[in-house]
This record gives sequence, structure tokens and C-alpha cells, in this order.
Amino acid sequence: MIESAAETILLVEDEDAVRAVVSAILRRRGYEVLEAPRPSVACEIFDRRGPEIDLLLTDIVMPEMNGGALAARLIARRPELRVLFISGYTDSTTQPSLGNPNTSFLSKPFHAAALAARVAEMLERRP
Repeated sequence: MIESAAETILLVEDEDAVRAVVSAILRRRGYEVLEAPRPSVACEIFDRRGPEIDLLLTDIVMPEMNGGALAARLIARRPELRVLFISGYTDSTTQPSLGNPNTSFLSKPFHAAALAARVAEMLERRP
């Protein structure tokens, strides 16, 4: 068993299988994972648990609103929120601006170790 990380991650991914795999990877590493299949659900979770959320891990291309718009909405409420965008689309027009030092991007597909390393790196950054 890996030592508990204690951080809370809000995972927003509209593909059920991808969300399940990513969630399992993160939970095995001791993170608390709050799962949202759509941005609207993520906003509801953030309304209830926003102060506890250490990292928003979101797909970019989703129904309702894209991951960049979701991140902007949540960062407006908590400017220190760290965000890791994931996407299988490599087209630069789908990638959000990464001008914020608290944001990063990981391209799908990725290995579990790469995901875990990037999440750990994001959580080590001090807001």
C-alpha cells in the first residue's frame, strides 16, 4: 500500500471508462477522488467541497462546456486552484492557455506512472 497523499482531486471526464481508470490510479496512490461525468456536476461538487479540492483534473473536450471554460470558472472562485488538463486532442486550438503557473497539460493516452508523476508535481507547487 502506498502512503496516503491526503489531497483531494476533482476529476472531470465524460468518458466513463477513462474516468474509472484515472480514478483508480489516483486512489491507489492515496488521493481522495471526487468524480464528475460533466462540467455541471463538477460545479455542483465545487459548490459543496471547493475549499477541500487541491487539484482540478479535467478533460478539455466535453459536452456542456470545455475544460478550459470550467477551469476559468473555478479559478475565478479560487485563484490558487491547481489544474491539470488532459486530452487526446493534440490540436493547439483545443488546448487551453497555460499562462497560469498553476496549470499544466498531459496528453492522452498516458501511462499510470506519468499521470501519477504529473499530479504529484502539480500538488507540490505552492499556490
